[in-house]
Amino acid sequence: MTTTNDNPILRAVNSAIGFPTIEDLLCEDHAVNYYMLQEALRNRLIIENRKLCMSHVRSLAASIIDFKAVVIPLTVERKGDNYILTDGYHRLAALEMIKKIHPDMYISVSVLTFNK
Repeated sequence: MTTTNDNPILRAVNSAIGFPTIEDLLCEDHAVNYYMLQEALRNRLIIENRKLCMSHVRSLAASIIDFKAVVIPLTVERKGDNYILTDGYHRLAALEMIKKIHPDMYISVSVLTFNK
């Protein structure tokens, strides 16, 4: 998958027209592609170590595949340059599971962002 950062022409066009960055979209609570979200946040998404119910993760993954979107948003809290996942641990695990099984699948994710 080619991202805007990989393609100098897309970078130039997006810069010229003022296309919003992923962080702009997060601040405005838009739906974004999961891979773009992951690329934008990289190691700035802080996820607490929590136990997951894998049957629930598999169920969510099946639902996400059917809808091609995460229906209930992931909730993150912005703290400085980092984002702390506050709700959506199972949904995020389901997205990771889908990414491994269907790496080219486009999935739309809504993210609610709160500033701290």
